[in-house]
Amino acid sequence: MKTKIIILVLMSIGIFLFSVYKVEYPYKEGVLYSQNQLSRYNEKQYENKNNNNLVNRNEAIKIATYILRDILDIDMTAGNPAMYVDIYRNVEKEETYNWNIWWTRNDYSGSYGVEINSSTGEILNIYINDIMPVKNTNISTELTNEEILTIIKPLTDQLEINLDGYDLKISSRVDYNIKGVKTPYKYCLFKNKNKEEFSIMIDSRAEAISRYKKNPTEEV
Repeated sequence: MKTKIIILVLMSIGIFLFSVYKVEYPYKEGVLYSQNQLSRYNEKQYENKNNNNLVNRNEAIKIATYILRDILDIDMTAGNPAMYVDIYRNVEKEETYNWNIWWTRNDYSGSYGVEINSSTGEILNIYINDIMPVKNTNISTELTNEEILTIIKPLTDQLEINLDGYDLKISSRVDYNIKGVKTPYKYCLFKNKNKEEFSIMIDSRAEAISRYKKNPTEEV
């Protein structure tokens, strides 16, 4: 009987601590939210001392929009794109969550999005599946290291990445874009002495970034 009482007391303490210290997220993990559903969301409803430091839904959308439209020059009006938002648990740090915000054109001619750490606002992933204006019509033309660094500089500057501390490894690939057109890409892997790394994929014909990934699992 005494043992049962002790167990009940410990369980009660655990439930109390969980209710006090848990972070309340307004969205459920793994659920897809459309733009219409998000329009009914009241941000102030979830403002409390436990989540003041979190990047909320509206802030995450602003970050993603700025990166895509103003830094990467994506036309976010063409094709009347619909916006979607998802939140998922961080695999490396299970106590935190990441926002995944993306847009899909209504004719499915393209999509693009950004994944953001909800605790820090750090950009984790940028993906662009779209037809980009061709600047280089010669598919066999190789981009030089200097050209590559010029292409990625607006993004790395925005992310406050000092490239002087990174080693660069580059590989060339030819793949098919969203329209099935054979397209050359440059896959660039950056590593520094602190074992921090990120990758950037460049569409060589468009001379534009099609992918950014922090701590990629894929090797060059």
